[in-house]
Amino acid sequence: RYEIEPGTMSAPEFLKAKETGELDMNLNRVPLLITEGGEIIGQSKAIERYLAKKFGLMGSSDVEAAQIDCVAEHCRDVKDAAARKG
Repeated sequence: RYEIEPGTMSAPEFLKAKETGELDMNLNRVPLLITEGGEIIGQSKAIERYLAKKFGLMGSSDVEAAQIDCVAEHCRDVKDAAARKG
């Protein structure tokens, strides 16, 4: 949604959204998901879980949902560890 001008790392639309308060819900950061009803959801993991539940990808019970969360968190741990190693 916010384009970065090639070669400049400048994103005027993003800066405008910060200035107008459009990103206040998420501490002036992205990503943000604006739902069909106009609600704003911030934080990538919250967005992932919202969409997974909405599209039937969070299992058929609370235990399955927790197991899916567990796998997702393991993936994040592996990704974070790889990023620290460089």
